[in-house]
Amino acid sequence: RKGGDDAFATLCERYRRRVWRTVSAIARRPVDAEDLTQETFLKAYQSLRTFRGEATFGAYLTRIAVNVAHDHAKSAWKRKVAFWKSAE
Repeated sequence: RKGGDDAFATLCERYRRRVWRTVSAIARRPVDAEDLTQETFLKAYQSLRTFRGEATFGAYLTRIAVNVAHDHAKSAWKRKVAFWKSAE
């Protein structure tokens, strides 16, 4: 939290593969997984002030990744349903 952008870049490199695997297991499309990985790190960076340290940073980041991927999946499902309803 106090290390600045360079410290955060180090964390991104350390956890990038873990986040990508997490979101790709839910999103199932590599293109989506790349976008969701970036979104995860953006959300983590924006919310660093709220990280209390009760869990490891990796666990915190993984939870953000799961939430981002689930939100994406729900949104994709809603778009599909809306498409099929409009096609009726």
